[in-house]
Amino acid sequence: RLVLASASPRRRELLRGLDLVFSVSPADIDETPNPREAPAHYVERLAQQKARALAAEDITVIAADTVVVFEGDILGKPKDRAHAAETLSRLANRTHEVATGVAVIATSPSGWAPARYSPTMSRDRSATWSACHYPCLIASAHR
Repeated sequence: RLVLASASPRRRELLRGLDLVFSVSPADIDETPNPREAPAHYVERLAQQKARALAAEDITVIAADTVVVFEGDILGKPKDRAHAAETLSRLANRTHEVATGVAVIATSPSGWAPARYSPTMSRDRSATWSACHYPCLIASAHR
């Protein structure tokens, strides 16, 4: 059985595009960054925690976390529409980075299988936004 540990519509869309059969069960974890935590480490840690929170025998869990990094700061998920608009305004026509961590945990009757995660950083030099991005931004801080 495959479980996506995320409520992200984009992540569901990606898995559906691979014709995978899966269920969705968002993991409820504390997403507070540690003091001076590097963005790549932060998303790796959260992805691992989300996957471990749902790990069980005979289940493969896919978990991920993505953040926008601007001027060295991790931009958290917007609290509401006004905060989303403020974030979009701050990013408009400015270079920012996106960090994503992914964790996959598969278990078997014999115990834990190895977990693998892969952090990535990318630059988005042409962030242009429209009103249709607000729900995505509110859900994930970046589409």
